[in-house]
Amino acid sequence: DDDDNDERSNDEGSNAMSRAMQICNEMEALEKNIKDSESESSKTRTISAMRCFASCLKLQLMHPGQPEEIESEAFDEDDGDLSDDILEILSDIFEVASSIAGVSDEGGGDSDDDDSEGEQNSLISLVGICLGTLNSAIGGGGVKSQGGASQMVREFANITWKHALALARDESSRISLDAEVVSALIEAVASTKALAQGEEEANEEDEDMVNIKADDSEEDEGEEMALSFSNALSTGFDSEDEDEIIENSNDNDDDATEEDSNEVKSGDASNDMNIELEPSKLENMLLQDADDESVDADMLEHHEGADGALARLIKMKQEMRKEGQAKKEKVELANKLRCFPLLESVFSNKHSHLLSNQVVLMTILPLLRTRTEFARSINRSGGDSKGEKEAIITKITSLLETKVAKVKLDGLANADACRTVADQIMIQMKKVEDTAHCNCCSILLLLLAKAVGKQGDEDVKLTKSIYSDSVKEWSTKNSTKIRVNLFDELVSRNQSLARSVLTSPLLDACKEGRNIYTKVEAFRILSTIYNVSRINIKNSTEDSLMEEEETKESSSMAALEYNAPAFVSLFVVTLSDVELVEEKRIKAILESVKLFINFACTLYGNTKIWDAVETLEPPISNLIENSSSTSLDNIGRSLSQMIENGIKQHKAKVVELEAEAKAKKASRKKAKSNTSSSAKKEKKKLKKKKSKK
Repeated sequence: DDDDNDERSNDEGSNAMSRAMQICNEMEALEKNIKDSESESSKTRTISAMRCFASCLKLQLMHPGQPEEIESEAFDEDDGDLSDDILEILSDIFEVASSIAGVSDEGGGDSDDDDSEGEQNSLISLVGICLGTLNSAIGGGGVKSQGGASQMVREFANITWKHALALARDESSRISLDAEVVSALIEAVASTKALAQGEEEANEEDEDMVNIKADDSEEDEGEEMALSFSNALSTGFDSEDEDEIIENSNDNDDDATEEDSNEVKSGDASNDMNIELEPSKLENMLLQDADDESVDADMLEHHEGADGALARLIKMKQEMRKEGQAKKEKVELANKLRCFPLLESVFSNKHSHLLSNQVVLMTILPLLRTRTEFARSINRSGGDSKGEKEAIITKITSLLETKVAKVKLDGLANADACRTVADQIMIQMKKVEDTAHCNCCSILLLLLAKAVGKQGDEDVKLTKSIYSDSVKEWSTKNSTKIRVNLFDELVSRNQSLARSVLTSPLLDACKEGRNIYTKVEAFRILSTIYNVSRINIKNSTEDSLMEEEETKESSSMAALEYNAPAFVSLFVVTLSDVELVEEKRIKAILESVKLFINFACTLYGNTKIWDAVETLEPPISNLIENSSSTSLDNIGRSLSQMIENGIKQHKAKVVELEAEAKAKKASRKKAKSNTSSSAKKEKKKLKKKKSKK
């Protein structure tokens, strides 16, 4: 029998290799035909990459890396399944390659639509092949992988995908990188919970204090187990029946080991007493959620209705279930990490211009929700998969901040859809109190503003609807989860938008902040917004700027000028505040005053602003007189000198502007008089001509 099995296994292996070689030969012939007709092109390079991918898969049938004695052994069931998987993938690759190769050859007639549809579907089919390979044992996924040989398979899968994207970039090609393709990639890297989470789930309250419920499969398992024991215990059983039940239960559990079973069966073998339990109590005990941290580990052993063996069985089943879940989670996370390069390639600089507004925006929430879920999981418990989750968080953050957020959008995205996404981003931001998470969310909000940037002031409206309420919540509520990084990111990345959106809300925060720290932070951000140099103002009127951008720039500067007197009045009130007892707080306010004076110095001749600046002199003088700190004294004197010099230059500018105004008025008056005198002369000439006639 062993010889027959060996013979049959060898025949199966030989047939699989023959079929694989046949497919690879057909791929090689297809590649040659394409090269003869089109020489070097994106299509030929894609077909060549797919042929190399197929050859790499064929090598896996030879079990690379295994000793010869293992190869000569009987072909086991797993090897047979692996061969079937490889042959199926090879067939799919050949079908996709044939579809791509046959499109341009039939360019005319009624077949154009069919060819175009086939080629578009070929890109969808290819992403399915690549993802399936990476998630299988061939690409290193699953419990049983192929070791180092899987690395080569993954490399060729990524190379093939990149060449296919290059083909989509070719204008002569009719394949497209559409939403269906990107959706498949997102499903491969995002968590199941993030994909299933809708708007109603996103609006739920924070789930930190909510117990994690077991999934349906676990509940079914617990109910089946409870029913089995309830039926037995309702009539009672002796020690032999107890052993039989325990043994049968362990046989049905795939993860149970013989050692664990023997340990449980030997637990109370000496107990010959019949035991009766109330079925409802036992079921409740068995269905107790294993993840509920409030349940004491020793509670089952001391349960009033359970004997020792049964309690140990329940405990063992719970531990094995946890271990199985941990292993399954680890495999799933590893698969997601292997699929990430495919999604990263889509958002590279070479291919990002192929993406529509819809495709870019649809990637935000699934990835952000996945990041939120894993970050909260790590903060809550850590677990065996902490390393994998941290790696995924790092990759998601990098992808969103450095690639997705930098995609060049046309600025014509749907404004209502962007507002909905922005609201969901704010919800996700509040779920994790982490600086990196807040920065990531802030960058995505700016991407949404960019997505509607070519629709008049829609970007200002969208940003204001989010940031105005956020500033108010941050400055007035002690329980807020909004961090100041949200506003710093907006100021540093888009100062023009920050001027229009944040100036007024931050003035209210300076006035009504919940504590002195919040007020000082509001002053700091405002002074950063007002930190506008002469170069910035000059550049805002350059011809290189588009007309719409010039309008937004001038509008933002007008917002600063309009709110400047109110800002100064807040300085005056705050410098007299008795709560400013700490020297570092006073220095922070004075630094803000300095930046504002620099802004005012770019607007000499603006009487409204400089009249307000003059009101700063008394509180600064009082600060100098009452301060015992040398550094504060020096800072105060420096500010006083800046204000004094600025007022002098402002007055000189006012005189200059008045002289220019008078000169222009005189010039207009002279021009008007010259025009009238010349008109009179013309009239006289006409009269003389008429009198002569």
